[in-house]
Amino acid sequence: MHAYSTDSNERVNIPFYLAAASILSAWILPKFLNWIGLSVPWWFDAPAVMGFYGIYYKLFDTLFWKWLAKVGIIQTPNLNGLWKGHFLSSYDGHTTQKVATIEIKQTWTKMCIVFRNGTSRSKSMTSSIITTNAEGIVISYEYQNEPNYDTVSTMQIHRGFTRLTLSTNKKELDGEYYTGRGRLSYGTMRFTKT
Repeated sequence: MHAYSTDSNERVNIPFYLAAASILSAWILPKFLNWIGLSVPWWFDAPAVMGFYGIYYKLFDTLFWKWLAKVGIIQTPNLNGLWKGHFLSSYDGHTTQKVATIEIKQTWTKMCIVFRNGTSRSKSMTSSIITTNAEGIVISYEYQNEPNYDTVSTMQIHRGFTRLTLSTNKKELDGEYYTGRGRLSYGTMRFTKT
């Protein structure tokens, strides 16, 4: 998985809240230990703030943000899962709907988008989520595509770019793609979360 960018202010605000919770937890820890009758050396208590911050950050990055996104507190959408759909390509004049899937693995700070169809597989190299677009939430990513071993010889490894808009019900991705040198095609895509 790779890091992804977003225009949401939560990347600035959340670490502050996690730091405040870590300081509070480090302040409560020795009081709690004394209350249950345990005495700890100074070197156990001194790094407690950073220890709590590391734990809280990891838990937030992998779990808590999903719950907060579900109830609308976090703007970054949870895109994890398998999305099934189709695409149309300029390669054949946009005449045939081709079946495809997108699998998204995501934490609050990292993401990987894997596109598969009958002839190739592509994987995101960079990505971003724009939460303040008038059209809705926009996911864009650069990818590298690798054709299957039995694909036509005209299809070679190439790079491309995809821009998808998330529907208001957060169940559909709709957008466009284009490819770079070696393929030079473009088209539309539509996916529904399974």
